[in-house]
Amino acid sequence: MNRNVRALRGYLSNYIRNDFDNPFYASFKITHRCNLRCGFCNVWADKIPDLNTNDVLTVIDNLSQASTFTISFEGGEPLLRKDIGEILRYTHDCSNYILFTTNGLLIDRRPFAEYARYFDFLQLSIDEGHSNVHMLDRLDFFSDLGIKTTVQTVVTKRDLDKIEEKVEKVHAHGHKILIMPAFNFEGTEDLTPDLMALREIVTRLKREYGNTLTTSRSYIESFDQPYKCRTLSVMIEPNGDIIYPCMPIGTKLGNLLENDLQALMISERAQADREQMLRCDRHCLIYCHAETSHLMSLRKLVPYARNIVTFRAFG
Repeated sequence: MNRNVRALRGYLSNYIRNDFDNPFYASFKITHRCNLRCGFCNVWADKIPDLNTNDVLTVIDNLSQASTFTISFEGGEPLLRKDIGEILRYTHDCSNYILFTTNGLLIDRRPFAEYARYFDFLQLSIDEGHSNVHMLDRLDFFSDLGIKTTVQTVVTKRDLDKIEEKVEKVHAHGHKILIMPAFNFEGTEDLTPDLMALREIVTRLKREYGNTLTTSRSYIESFDQPYKCRTLSVMIEPNGDIIYPCMPIGTKLGNLLENDLQALMISERAQADREQMLRCDRHCLIYCHAETSHLMSLRKLVPYARNIVTFRAFG
């Protein structure tokens, strides 16, 4: 099925029924291996083994036959997988939108221009915690390849004063930037910034730089207002396990090598997980859950989609 049709049908199904049993976004942490050791991240320390190529493709088949129509390849560092080109090509051919997240440090060691043919959105994870801020000076590389790029930057309590410089550089190169606060994951140093100070900075920069910042107003407002996450996204570990309903409170719901995703979503266990998410008051602001939760409101979806959707996504 054409991916545009899949996307429209999936969204309308949730919207009309006003339920959230059918996630449209899959965050696939395709490897936990990483070439960096960021203080606010615990992924690299969790030694879950990678699936082999054929098993990864089986997971992609499972996702493609379910309600998900956007697959985000994350890590760790996805470019550490030598088979990432084959995986991207296969996922593209299965009519999915593809997000690809990398810290960018391996782009000169891989056929990146070939990989870029298959994904729709590139997210460059650049911040002080990654020690790769110099990648902001290489944004022309991605412009020359015709890749619409979003710089994804995690803000800690130590670098609030560095945000504007990043926004200025991204704006000058015609790309976009997503700003989010650090979250205190288990086993990491608490680097959470002052959320009111961050809100003031991001709100001002959004006024000054407009659509360069993809962080939505709804997400920014969540910094000091109650909100409820909904299960519009699923997270898949490198071994195929589904962590549901979210990273902080989730547990293993099943494994996509053994279980059908659509069947898992209608199970009693999944329903209990969704109810637990609605009762949660952690206010952790993890972006893939907090932001997608706003998208069931057309009033909030339209300006957000207008900002981030490019001709490459729907071409």
